[in-house]
Amino acid sequence: MKNFLSKSLFVALAAFSILFVSCKSDDDNDASEAIDLPSTLTFNDATYDLNTAIVENYGEWPSEGIYDYGLELYTNAYVMNDDGTYSFPEEDIIYSYVWIELLSPDADKIAVGTYTVSESQEPFTIYYPFATINYNTANWEREAEFEIISGTLEVMANDTFEFNFSFIGEEGEVLNAYYKGDVIDGELLARPAKETKKRRALKQ
Repeated sequence: MKNFLSKSLFVALAAFSILFVSCKSDDDNDASEAIDLPSTLTFNDATYDLNTAIVENYGEWPSEGIYDYGLELYTNAYVMNDDGTYSFPEEDIIYSYVWIELLSPDADKIAVGTYTVSESQEPFTIYYPFATINYNTANWEREAEFEIISGTLEVMANDTFEFNFSFIGEEGEVLNAYYKGDVIDGELLARPAKETKKRRALKQ
């Protein structure tokens, strides 16, 4: 009788161990799949790879304790030059672009939190966002270009930059994105200084 109980206990423990390892493996696989989400931009029903994010710190907003950041997103654009700066490729390309100006309470980086499209010019708001879809540099034609009038952007991390957004355009366009990765410092862009600062005139 004792031998039978011992054998039964051994079989039960072995089965439990197999089940535990199997469940743990499934959990690990689920976690890995969650981490490996691609960076994408979705316009209506079309999805594009989102491969460039540029952040430029414009400094303090006229209101004390609020800092102005430009966030530029591209699906196919800037390349690194030999001197470490970035510029558009010389050949003709088609790309989509999103411009977002964020007001953050953090002087050093875009603060983690949820930003809302608003004209209030308060911390955690988005000011004058717009998007251009499938711009062709060969003939200057584009599929769509519109101002974003509502929506939110959530910054989950600002070391390895991670965010997502859901926006609505002025004529009901739907624009969504997820991005996780490094960002380019806007000061490294090989373009005239007046172009990097042109959005500042909108605040006057």
